[in-house]
Order: sequence, then C-alpha cells, then structure tokens
Amino acid sequence: MMAFVEKVVVSADQITSSAVEALRSHGYRDEDIFDLAATAAARCFASKLPYALGVQADSTFNDLDPTLREALTVGRPVADRPE
Repeated sequence: MMAFVEKVVVSADQITSSAVEALRSHGYRDEDIFDLAATAAARCFASKLPYALGVQADSTFNDLDPTLREALTVGRPVADRPE
C-alpha cells in the first residue's frame, strides 16, 4: 500500500495495472484503491499549491519545535510574527 501511495506521489504516470492487481492480491477492493489514490493525490495538491503560489507558512509555525517546523515547511519560509 505504501509503495503504491509513494508511486502516486512521485510518478503517478508510471502506475500500471499490475500495481493495482498487486493491491487486489493483498485484499484491497477497488473502492479502497480509489481511496488510496485519491487521498495521495489530494495531499499532493494541498501541499504543493502553497509552494507554487509562494505562500508563507503561518507565523504560528514559529511556536513549533524547530525540527517539526522544518519537517512541515521543507524550506518554505515562515511568516514573521505580527507586531
């Protein structure tokens, strides 16, 4: 399942029917496979759109542990705190 989701995120255009069949062989129904693909694609959209628009992470991210903040923003700038 995780390999399938990673492929959706990284190279969805290279998913073949054999990848879908592999999920079915592990008991996933077509509805489950759709949910996996849709969720991964939606998450990509939601996380890439702010980057594409140059949006800064909200200033409340400054309150997070620096390691967590970096993991959540991955190089995206964090807005300054309001005065």
